[in-house]
Amino acid sequence: MVRELLGELYSLYREYTGTGSIIVLFILSAIVLEKSDKDRHKKPVYLSVLGTVGCAVSEIITRLSGVSAVFAAAICILAVAVSGSNVLSAGMNSRAENVMHLPANLVESMDVILNESDTPGILTMPDWNLYFESYSSDFTVVTESNLNAELSKTHPDMKKVAQAAHECNCEYVVISSDIWPEVPITEFGYELMYETDGCVVYKEVKTP
Repeated sequence: MVRELLGELYSLYREYTGTGSIIVLFILSAIVLEKSDKDRHKKPVYLSVLGTVGCAVSEIITRLSGVSAVFAAAICILAVAVSGSNVLSAGMNSRAENVMHLPANLVESMDVILNESDTPGILTMPDWNLYFESYSSDFTVVTESNLNAELSKTHPDMKKVAQAAHECNCEYVVISSDIWPEVPITEFGYELMYETDGCVVYKEVKTP
């Protein structure tokens, strides 16, 4: 009984620890990068990627033996040699426009709106709701499935959008410059307030 229990515990231990080949592969990868890569500040990122590659190949090696294991190891080394220098290539990375990773044109518009109102009600594009909510808790963003479907069109019906905005007490409507309504929202109680390369801000016209 005790012997069987110890055997089960040992088997469980082996399942979680493997054969240790991942450590060997990781060390080999680190040596290859140390000898071949001159950009030292990139190496931590390389090694984090290689950890994932090593885990996958380690599992293969634990199930193979002899020539097959050597072949699997060769594949791992080839993967490191081919992809290592491209992990942080210039074409794959760019500097964020701001620390919150929000589109710069929206940030400009949001700042303009917040300067005009302390607690603005906003109706905007379906994909932009989260941007406004993340940028400031002062925004009250209206989300409605029918409006989302309308604003997802290339030629939305701005009369429907304006009506919904009025009913929900949305003082501002912010839409993308890429949509082309047949009749602009300025015909339905909103006036142009601010415009950037990517979006247009309209403000409700207050009547006495």
